[in-house]
Parts: sequence; C-alpha cells; structure tokens
Amino acid sequence: IDFVIESIYRICLALDYIHFNNIVHRDIKPDNIMINAENNVIKLMDFSCASRTTDLASDKTGSAPYMAPEIHNAGNLIDVQSDIFSLGAVMYELLSGERAFPGEDPLSCVYKVIHDAPVPLHKTRQDITENLELIVNRALEKNPEDRYQSVLDFADALQGIKKQAGPASNKQKGKDDHYLIFRKDAFFKNFSPDQVKELMDAGEVKLYADKEVILKEGTDNNTFYLILQGTVRVLKGRQQIRKLGEGECFGEMSYLTDAKTTANIMARGDVMIWGVTPGLLETLSCKSQLGFQNAFIEMIVQRLTRGTSDIARMQQMLHKASQNKKDNT
Repeated sequence: IDFVIESIYRICLALDYIHFNNIVHRDIKPDNIMINAENNVIKLMDFSCASRTTDLASDKTGSAPYMAPEIHNAGNLIDVQSDIFSLGAVMYELLSGERAFPGEDPLSCVYKVIHDAPVPLHKTRQDITENLELIVNRALEKNPEDRYQSVLDFADALQGIKKQAGPASNKQKGKDDHYLIFRKDAFFKNFSPDQVKELMDAGEVKLYADKEVILKEGTDNNTFYLILQGTVRVLKGRQQIRKLGEGECFGEMSYLTDAKTTANIMARGDVMIWGVTPGLLETLSCKSQLGFQNAFIEMIVQRLTRGTSDIARMQQMLHKASQNKKDNT
C-alpha cells in the first residue's frame, strides 16, 4: 500500500508539469507507467494520445477501462479531470489487483465506466483504510466536478495518508513533499514547475519546533522568509505585536535594505520556513528572478494595504471612544 501511495503521488507531480502546460495525457494506464526500482525512478510514458486542454472530445482516444465518462460525450472539452479519473482507476487496480471497470470487450468496459460503480475497495482487501478508499473513490467520481480539481489536490490528499502511515516528524519530508507545498503556496501561483524547483534550490527550507527562535532582534540578516506551514509570533521584547501564518513573510525590510532586524520571530507550533538572500536569487534564470520580484512586490503591496486598513480601523475606534467620552461628560 505504501508503495502504491508513493507511486501515485509522484505520478501526480509528473501530471502537474504537463497540466501546467495545458496538456492532458489521455492514456494513463499501468502499461504507460514505468518503474526503475534500482534508481527509485517512476516515469509516465507514451504521449501519443495527448491533447490540449482546449480540444473537444471529438475522438475516443485512450484505453476503455481507464477513460473518464465525459470522454464519451463529444461536446465536452478535454480537461485535467479526465487524467485524474484514469489515475484513480490505476490506483484502484494497483491496490485491489482487479480493474475498476472490467469487461470482456471495450464496449462493456465503457458501459461500466459510465453507469457502474467499482466493487468497494475494502471488499477486495481488508487492510484498505477508510480514508484511502475515500481518496480513490473521489478520483473515480462520474461527474468531473466531484473529483479532485487538480492533481495537486489529489497529491495533497495522498500526502495526508503518507503522514498517517509514517513517522510524525515533518523533518522526514522529502524533496517531492516540499515541492508540493511550494506549488500550492499562493506566492508561487504564477511560477512554472521548473521555476518552483529553481527557487527551491536557490533558497533553504528550515523546520522549527514550538517556541524556537527563528530570528533575533538586532541581528544582521538580509534573508527574505516565507512561511510555508505553521504560524510564527512577532515579538518586540517579550510583547507579541502580531502573528503571521502560512503564505505570509517576514524579513522583507532587511532583505531590501540590509538593515538590522527589528523584532524577534518565534515559532508557534511546528513551522516550515523558506528563506532566500539577494545573492542566491542572482543565480536564477532572468525569468525566475523577474517572477520573484513581481511576487515579492505584490506581497508587500498587500501587506501595506492591510496595514493601512488596520490604521484606519484603529483611528475609527479611537474617534468613537473619544466621542463617547465627550457624550458621557
């Protein structure tokens, strides 16, 4: 089971790359997934049936037991949800040893894909957990809107199972797990998968335990930090002045000006941080550097906007309190 979960998880990352480029594979099946066990490599093969996401389902390209129901309606667009259905059928087969939609010929397979639900996984083997069965069932929903809306969502669900199965320590996350966290973070929404990997390599991912000091006030540090998971406390002395959560940043002023840090940053629970310096960013491609600067500016503008709104609300509260005092007098 662990091997199946890891394999499907990594195929999701491969599909994420092609889906980002508006390509649908259209023929995901066991025959097109190759494994090099010696080098721990899993590859998605054979793009002879691939098409653009803007193409209509005008032909029934694919393999009948793994083709999504909507492929058989010529008026539908080919979309990423069809690949998710096919991958769900592969996962079902790997776990059960039987096809989700078996048939004596392609037409009987197609009928079952469109009309029948597969035999429940827990009836094919007893060690299937309820959560794992729910993941497979969602990938195999007849209606595309009821499936995972992206392979990143599919991968995220699988990662949850991986956490339950393995040691609870986040420090055992692999590079693929970090990649998924980066890809789903709003800061990287406009970056291609290749650019995300570039930024991962340029910066450094660090993990902190509860109450661990991440950054000390008054130190020289020109690193920009992005919170990937968890929450941090911003302290002035011992006084907490604010909290920052996933997708938020700190250290931006020191990154811009080389000024000393003006607050202490402390982990609140387990925290995952990505940090990068201007020097490391210079090693990126021009496109990735420009993308980072755009995302950085957007984040700073959002923070300034929130800060302005907070000041306005505070002024309104002070004015109201002052008015109430006058009225009471």
